[in-house]
Amino acid sequence: MRQALDQFSSLQASDGHWPGDFSGVMFIMPGLIFALHVTNSLNVVVSPEHRREICRYIYNHQNEDGGWGTLILGSSSMFGTCSNYITLRLLGEEPNDEDSALAKGRAWILSHGGATLARRLFLARATAARPIAEEEGGGAVAPVHLLR
Repeated sequence: MRQALDQFSSLQASDGHWPGDFSGVMFIMPGLIFALHVTNSLNVVVSPEHRREICRYIYNHQNEDGGWGTLILGSSSMFGTCSNYITLRLLGEEPNDEDSALAKGRAWILSHGGATLARRLFLARATAARPIAEEEGGGAVAPVHLLR
């Protein structure tokens, strides 16, 4: 038992936390970034160094097809791709050329029906698979400028 505790303690960072990959869901960080953006506290809470590492984390889990899943090992989904793409844009990333990872994410979104599909899918699931028509309030999941 002592050896196990010593081993576990050796992994602990100096500030008391155990650093490591959460290894699972890919929609927790986007939710945090969205909340910080909406409350105008993104620049206060997230340092440039943290922005860089959050972006690296998201890019490292991008699928070969350009999208992201809702889980790290999951296939690309509209919800996962839109969430992570918009997070990258909110963190200041730009699709500089068509071969960049961010541009590939945008291309995945557009080739699979666009960001409006993400909201429709989410709302359809939330309302027992009832599709949401445009005239009923279906629309873009994010400000249009983030999808350019």
